[in-house]
Amino acid sequence: MKLFLSLLFLIVSVFFSSCCTKTTTPAAEKITLKTTSIENGKKELFLLKNKSIDTLHENESLAYRLKTSTSTDVIQYVYEINMDQAQYDGGLRETLSFEIPHGDFELNLTDNELQNTKMLFSRQCYCRGQNGNFKITKGTLKASGKAGKVKVDLYFSQDKVPQETKSISFE
Repeated sequence: MKLFLSLLFLIVSVFFSSCCTKTTTPAAEKITLKTTSIENGKKELFLLKNKSIDTLHENESLAYRLKTSTSTDVIQYVYEINMDQAQYDGGLRETLSFEIPHGDFELNLTDNELQNTKMLFSRQCYCRGQNGNFKITKGTLKASGKAGKVKVDLYFSQDKVPQETKSISFE
C-alpha cells in the first residue's frame, strides 16, 4: 500500500509540474531607463520591448494587460511612495503606460489623440474610491525616436482620482 501511495504521489507530482509551468517575461524585455530616489519612495522609467497595451473591461472597471507585439514598445513610468509601513497597504503607486512605435518616429499629440498611444494612468493605494485604471484624454505628448534613442515630453491630467504625477520628461 505504501508503494502504491508513493507511486501515485510521484505520478501526480510529475503531471502537475509538467502541465502547470509558469510563464515569465524575460528580463531582457524590460529595460530600466531611469531610477530616481525621492523621500519615502522612488520614480522609475521602463521600456518594455515588443509589447502593446490591451485594454479590457472587467466588473465595470478598466483593466489592461501587456501583449507581445512586433510593431510597438511600451513606455512605463512608476511613481511609488511608502506612506506608513506599519499601516495595512500604506503606500501609493501611480503608473503611466503608453505605446511607442518601433524604429524612427515623431509624435505630437494633444488631448484625445493621446489614445493613439493607448495611454493609461493607474493609481493603487489603500484609499477607497480613488483607485483604478483610466484612459488619458487630456494633455500633450511630444515624443521622438531615432537611432534607438527615445525622447519624451508629456503633460497630462485626468479628473477621476487625485494624481501626483502630472508630467514626464526624459531623453
